Amino acid sequence: MNNLEAAGSMRDRDKTGGPDKADIRTHVVFRLSLFTTIADRNGKVYFHKRFGLTIREYRILGVIGYCQPVSMMRLVAECYLDKGQVSRVVSRLVDGGLVERVADADSGARGGDLILSDKGSVLLDEALKYGDELNDRALSVLSNAERQLFSEHLDRILAHARTMFDETHE
Repeated sequence: MNNLEAAGSMRDRDKTGGPDKADIRTHVVFRLSLFTTIADRNGKVYFHKRFGLTIREYRILGVIGYCQPVSMMRLVAECYLDKGQVSRVVSRLVDGGLVERVADADSGARGGDLILSDKGSVLLDEALKYGDELNDRALSVLSNAERQLFSEHLDRILAHARTMFDETHE
């Protein structure tokens, strides 16, 4: 039995259209989590082999790319990750010459905003192109119209999830 068979299908329903019994597979959040886990495991292999990056390094590099210059606290907020996790990844990216700290008069020894180095910019450009290819493969089962609709719905769901997060973490 493969993973897909073990996970079952949303098509396993009774004649009324509802699930035969209570089943976590009917939860959208669970299904999104499965997709994310599978995509992360694939990305871990793809990005490490091609760019020498972990998936988390790739993502944090990407966030720095669109936010730069960015403070550590803003980076933590953008990624919804623990400060310690982000700090460790940033340290590896700085040590690898992909990210630079831009110190100002108010920043301490390890303070200051983060920016991509020239090497980091080049690598990120290549990695984003590759990420686009992987994205296209992942969504290849959808038509262009379905992709657009999926993206719009996902944006709405993500905005709502952020609101819910903010409400529970005030």
